[in-house]
Amino acid sequence: MSSPLVAPYSASKFALDGFFSSVRMEHSVTKVNVSITLCILGLINTDTAMKAVSGILSTVGASSKEECALEIIKGGALRQEEVYYDNSVWTAFLLGNPGRKILEFLSLRSYKLDKFINN
Repeated sequence: MSSPLVAPYSASKFALDGFFSSVRMEHSVTKVNVSITLCILGLINTDTAMKAVSGILSTVGASSKEECALEIIKGGALRQEEVYYDNSVWTAFLLGNPGRKILEFLSLRSYKLDKFINN
């Protein structure tokens, strides 16, 4: 999700999402037994994050770094495609994009998967 004052950070995260989502699809099609979990995090109560938003953003909603770390570990262990961790119950609901999943599924139909798999 885009936010003010973090353009370079957001750009790198969007790039990682695109890259690893593509690799995940390639692994899925070629039956590679590797799991990739993307972690979409809100404001986490770390020293760096709190210093960056000090005086600019209300830090009341910052999430626990310990609980966040546990959710990331659980998501990876359970081979989840995405983990959403934020202080809001709405985050996973609103950011979990079913349209993206449908388009990714439909886009695979235009590939000659037998040739893709053999490359």
